[in-house]
Amino acid sequence: MNEEVLAYWLANIYGIGRIKIQNLLEYYGSLEEIFKSKEHTLQQVPGLNRQDQKVLKQHRDYAYWEEQLYQMQKRGIRFVWRGSAGYPPRLYHLADAPFSLYVRGGLPATDQPAVAVVGARNASHEGLELAGNFGKELAENGVQVISGLA
Repeated sequence: MNEEVLAYWLANIYGIGRIKIQNLLEYYGSLEEIFKSKEHTLQQVPGLNRQDQKVLKQHRDYAYWEEQLYQMQKRGIRFVWRGSAGYPPRLYHLADAPFSLYVRGGLPATDQPAVAVVGARNASHEGLELAGNFGKELAENGVQVISGLA
């Protein structure tokens, strides 16, 4: 089994976030072992409730997740996860670093300053204009601007 597909599967299970993924990896040791896990062992994983156990068991169609990943990649979006070669080194030092990222374009260089722009889905016109001006000014002065595209 391809580890990228398994990481993509785990990252896209509703209700299974960073902490639960960390608990699963600590208990099973690998993505493949999580994918192959039995119901009675899922009950032993700290922090997993019955609903979590249920969705982990129900969504194990490897071919489906392989196809979903392929379709995403066809749109120019890369998937990187903690432990993969493309995962940003700066994030490893964060206590609450995300398990995975979806990347369109390039990741920031590690030797240059960077700023993340985080906003609202329903931002006002003024807020959008202000964020655009900040981003432009920062980029023109050598600061990498990262956006989650929310």
